[in-house]
Amino acid sequence: MSPGLPPDFYSRSVSDRYESGAPPVLICKATIWTGGAGGNEVITGEILLDQDLIQLMGTQLDVPENAILIDTQAGLFTLEKVPGLRQDGLDTHDNAYHLSATGGVTTSLVLPDSANAFGMCYGQLRDHRVRVNHTGQGDMRSQSRCMLAVSGVSLSYGGVRMDTVWAYRSLYDKGRQLKEKQDEYCAKVLDGTATKELGPFPDNLQYEAVVDTLRGKVKVVLRAFLSVHIHYYEAVDLDAFVRLTNECKFPVAASHHAHEAYLVPKLLKKAYDHIPAIAMFGSFARFKREGYRHSTYASRILHDAGVNVVVKAYYYGLPVNTAMASVTTTAANLLGLDYRLGYIKEGLVIWESHPLALGPTSLQAFIDGIHQLTNPVSVQKESFQEAAVTPDFDDEARAGISTFLFLGAKHKLEKGAVLKQDAALLVGILHRGTGISVSTQIAILHNLLLSHDNSRRGQMFQAVYNGTFTLAVNAKNADIIASLLALRAEVQAQSNVPMKMTIVSGAEAHLLASELANANVGVIITPVRSFPFYWEGRRVLPGPQLTKDNVLTTLIKNNVTVGIRHQGVEEVVIAAAWSWPGPDAMDLVATTIGDLLSFEGKVTTFISQNRGVVDIF
Repeated sequence: MSPGLPPDFYSRSVSDRYESGAPPVLICKATIWTGGAGGNEVITGEILLDQDLIQLMGTQLDVPENAILIDTQAGLFTLEKVPGLRQDGLDTHDNAYHLSATGGVTTSLVLPDSANAFGMCYGQLRDHRVRVNHTGQGDMRSQSRCMLAVSGVSLSYGGVRMDTVWAYRSLYDKGRQLKEKQDEYCAKVLDGTATKELGPFPDNLQYEAVVDTLRGKVKVVLRAFLSVHIHYYEAVDLDAFVRLTNECKFPVAASHHAHEAYLVPKLLKKAYDHIPAIAMFGSFARFKREGYRHSTYASRILHDAGVNVVVKAYYYGLPVNTAMASVTTTAANLLGLDYRLGYIKEGLVIWESHPLALGPTSLQAFIDGIHQLTNPVSVQKESFQEAAVTPDFDDEARAGISTFLFLGAKHKLEKGAVLKQDAALLVGILHRGTGISVSTQIAILHNLLLSHDNSRRGQMFQAVYNGTFTLAVNAKNADIIASLLALRAEVQAQSNVPMKMTIVSGAEAHLLASELANANVGVIITPVRSFPFYWEGRRVLPGPQLTKDNVLTTLIKNNVTVGIRHQGVEEVVIAAAWSWPGPDAMDLVATTIGDLLSFEGKVTTFISQNRGVVDIF
């Protein structure tokens, strides 16, 4: 039996996922992005959410007496729940769950890591719970599973790409043989042959997932970094898998990462049954050779070629409706959950500003009719009710990569390549997997600061001791930062000069904001948006909606000198605007970073496109 929905699915009055006792909710004065009409349908009115279904949508609705009223304050944007395509391990104690909800993410596809050529996914994550194989009684469509196929250097075992492709073909051929034996067995049973005569049903757990793939019961998600050795026709990973889909006759739902997919859209259209979507990074790339040929305009190029994309890349040329759909309706379709997600049907996320404006935050998220944020904090942004105005990248996107960017010197010996040989002395005091305890690391730093020799390293620490050079310490944990402040005070007591120290990372620096200010120790925040990636940085201050302030604003309000470091220069403006909504946001990147290290950073040139001039200060 093929997966599918019960005949009465859309006429039901109570969701099969409804949790008894959840009160109805009325959302008033909402601008509603429904996901319909290709992502262009936007209406205003009220929404009544009850028994995990959107029961009514319109104006002047009849509302149950026990309904919770949410007034969006007229003009705020309301968006359906945002499914996320993620490749994480599952930890039910992960503190990041509630942070995901603040970003509008209510559903995640949890896939295995990329160390193996094949892996299976058996469920999606919603509301911090896993729905294994099904999302409710009688809901047959969601029994489709997901398979992750991997190609490239991510694989942990030996061999080259040809070995991987052979492994693919060999596995699918064995799966095909098993499928034919099963079909033959079933045909004989239907013809009246007794099962006792036929013996056991042919089955093999090793090839069960592959057989289900060939029967159309598994969504195949291909994760491949494409590698071009001569020119784009040799995008070998994707080409090999496209040929495999036609040889074995199974479709691919999406290709993840796929940095070079924009170079071969015609190849994508040759895949079996339908064009796979591309789930890719907007600007994060070049972290390995396979991701070197990425383009920030890739999503626009693929969109123009008729390929669906799942990506956060509105700034680089995607239309508003496509950018919205890429993280909602398109992603829901890929998960096979578009009957529940991606459209205003059963749940929603309420935003205080347009999701494509600078620094948007969600006011509330609903999963299974239950609100996920308790007493959310938000700042009203009346001027951010429309999508941000982005540059016109039509020429760049349609021509592929048409601009040559001189990003620096040809080599470090070129004149002007090295602005300053020594900017700061960087050390790290972190919880490590090497067996070196934090106390031992601080003891080593103590000895280096107070006991100098004539080596290059000794001279650097002597300069720090003398107060002429900056010590930049990578530290996340508040207790470690406190120990560093105490060490600094000890060194100063012996040297009798102020010691220049800057904390880098500073996930928990807000817990010592006043102490840092009193010690005149600055902080370079990275990443800009706090996230509990590590145990030592678990006490994050995420900012709206969960807290009024984030790490950066707390430090600034306590007169701590702060800068930001963001991975990916393309998005640094967005990061600065989100972290500090003041007019001097870019100073956190352009000037303060220099002040916190041992060099001067200031704006020297302003290029005005409108005026057609370059001002030099």
